[in-house]
Amino acid sequence: MKNYLRPAVIVVLIGWSCAEKSTITEISSTPSPVLSSYVVNGNAKATLAWEIPSSNPPQQFAIYRDTIALFSFSTATRIRTLLAYPTGGLVDSPLTNKKFYYYTVVSENIGTLGTIIRSLPANTAQAFPFDYSSVDTAKIIYSQHIQQIFNSSCAVNGCHVGADADTHEPMALRKSIRLQHGGAQFSLRSWADAVKGDAGVSVVVPFKSPKSDLIYHINRDTLIAPASQPSMPRVDVALPRDQVNLLMSWIDHGAKNDDGEVPYSSIPARGRAYITNQGEDLVAVVDMDANIVTRYITAGVTNTQLQPPMAPHNVVVDLQNQFYYVNLIGGDKLLKYRVSDNAKVGELSTVIKSPAQVALSAEGDTAYVTDFLDGSNGIHVVNTRTMSVLSSVGDARMSKPHGATVTHDFKYVLVSNQLSDNVTVIRTSDNSIVDVVRLSGSVPVFPIAAPKFQPYQSVVTLDSRFAFVTCSASNEVRVIDLTSLKVVDSIKVGLRPLILDMTPDGNYIYVANRNSNSVSVIRASDHAVVTTIPDVGVEPHGVAISRDGNYAYVSCENLDGANEPHHPTAGGKKNGTVAIIDIAANTVIRELEVGNFAAGVAVMH
Repeated sequence: MKNYLRPAVIVVLIGWSCAEKSTITEISSTPSPVLSSYVVNGNAKATLAWEIPSSNPPQQFAIYRDTIALFSFSTATRIRTLLAYPTGGLVDSPLTNKKFYYYTVVSENIGTLGTIIRSLPANTAQAFPFDYSSVDTAKIIYSQHIQQIFNSSCAVNGCHVGADADTHEPMALRKSIRLQHGGAQFSLRSWADAVKGDAGVSVVVPFKSPKSDLIYHINRDTLIAPASQPSMPRVDVALPRDQVNLLMSWIDHGAKNDDGEVPYSSIPARGRAYITNQGEDLVAVVDMDANIVTRYITAGVTNTQLQPPMAPHNVVVDLQNQFYYVNLIGGDKLLKYRVSDNAKVGELSTVIKSPAQVALSAEGDTAYVTDFLDGSNGIHVVNTRTMSVLSSVGDARMSKPHGATVTHDFKYVLVSNQLSDNVTVIRTSDNSIVDVVRLSGSVPVFPIAAPKFQPYQSVVTLDSRFAFVTCSASNEVRVIDLTSLKVVDSIKVGLRPLILDMTPDGNYIYVANRNSNSVSVIRASDHAVVTTIPDVGVEPHGVAISRDGNYAYVSCENLDGANEPHHPTAGGKKNGTVAIIDIAANTVIRELEVGNFAAGVAVMH
């Protein structure tokens, strides 16, 4: 990749009264070496910057300004001549606010007879001086206040104009610009482009500017939001703070267009996926058609940099796709959200302690919530309409229940008890315990020994006959016959298997192996591991399969940050990831960056 010269000088030009005079005796047909030029708008001023290759730079640059977009030497005013070294930002002031100006940088060389030989003009940049500090953040108009920033500073000369933009620059030149700016090919030429995202990166996340990639790259203050490299528009030419604040306010008010439309408000055809970000008290909402994060919903405290997180551990969606529930394992709460608009509509903050998992009845009106507190030996039955505890179910044989699963016929709830190496079967009709199934004959009836299996979660076959239980300590999946209430098989998988899911047709089970960074695929009919998908991400925690059976969404904790973000980033917490697996090929086709400690995952039915 070529290296590019960085601007090292900011020249302030005030009150030019006349154009510079120079005699041009020869015009070359050579294309301009100026790769791109762009402007940072200011109050009654504009800062012009440009890029050139480091090899064979011209001897000087002529800077032209005009009030019409189509450049012509006969109408443009030559306002400055600069030596080729160093390239720098040029501050043009004073200018008239709310008026368009157009700047063109022309390269020049001195011929053998002293004649000035100039290249063809190219890459005109648009300026629109404006006092952005005067904008009422409640009355932002996209076309007037936001797009003008993009037009001048971002969507210029092959940079952030889209991969197939109709520009006059050669493709190789546009690629070199994109390489310098991190390889970005997404467009900021319109509202629709800006909110679309790029290859799994959420450029704009409505209502959550500190989690929007756009802000990462224009922000320089890590106390406000993370700051990513490369800095935009350039490392030495920053957007003024009032423009950064305006862009953040626009996003925090919904990133609306001129008609007041908030992007990704309607439910996509494939539905939505929900991923709990346990280290940041957020739930990432993924549009499963576009496969990008479109919302971050607060589930706990609003700032985990200042307060300990309440740790949203898991999430579950009711069969009616009306509500989803998030359990705060560190906050002793169960939260209820409406699917249509992600509004929080209920909360349970009494009785339950360290809720680890939630299972729902067929109607969604009853929730079974495990109590993962040290010394706990039971679960709670919750009325989700009133968000109140109806009863508690427990047994001395249970210790620290974690997983909860309802059978497909909704007759039983299976509770995985992590420290007692057994699974409790509860009848839903009267909430009575049918049996506590030990995972091995060597497991004591009462939890008096160190656990060897540590059951974590389970899935049940479509006929409600067999349960597949992940055993995080023994690196296997144990199979329970729910008719005989006996363990009938054990299946070796990867290291520390956690949350698993079954394809809608009931044929395959996908298991997240946390300490192997892999997903095991088990054929349900004969319990064979048909494949293991490697390198899905760092510390895969859970799996949820789309309702059409085509994709598996795998949450990956990435607690140590081994999986670095797509751009180097300072500030904030280490990001988690979500791997999207194409089930037909059993390969990862996309990776999404989400909040810290991606744990639970669920999809709409």
